[in-house]
Amino acid sequence: MNFEKSIEQLKARTRHVRKLVTQKDWRVEKDRVLKCTDADMVFTALLEGCTPQQVASLLMIRDQKVQSQMNPSCKSFQIITTIQKYPLIHTQVQIGVPLVADRDFLFLSNVVHHRTNKIIICNCSVDASEAQNVITEKTSAVRAQMHHSAWIIQGEGDGGVRVYYACDIDMNGWLPHSLTRNASSAMSAQIQYLSNYVWH
Repeated sequence: MNFEKSIEQLKARTRHVRKLVTQKDWRVEKDRVLKCTDADMVFTALLEGCTPQQVASLLMIRDQKVQSQMNPSCKSFQIITTIQKYPLIHTQVQIGVPLVADRDFLFLSNVVHHRTNKIIICNCSVDASEAQNVITEKTSAVRAQMHHSAWIIQGEGDGGVRVYYACDIDMNGWLPHSLTRNASSAMSAQIQYLSNYVWH
């Protein structure tokens, strides 16, 4: 399988995400949501008593059970193969609304460790022209586009960890407004799961 175009897109998106945490034009929406641009939504929280490596290790667990605990809407999660060093992952999320199809994603994942005690985990959808070569189980889900879905994990000087989650996702079709409105609550719950896990 040749995924040169998808890998280049993944690298470019990783660079884009890295720059997000240095932007000064964020608008705070509610308590943990930062709006960067029309495309990027960023969630942030401070976790105490842990290291960036501990948080990153949890986020990189490629296990269906753990993924479902962090994200209850996760219906399936599978690593298909590894392209160079990048895992190729297929996942399906449950929408849970009558007459509205579930969504699935086919994406590559990239992990970058920086010397500044920062770790970035960036996911990016496989380019449509290359996704045709991937054989996955047939489902009724609609293929959504993950321009990027990324965690930025930054060690703080006082021993805590500042966690950012940045996303730019096209769900490919109409969804009830209530689902998009609840995105903030879902991310807060996921960050709370991380906090509970590192403490226990």
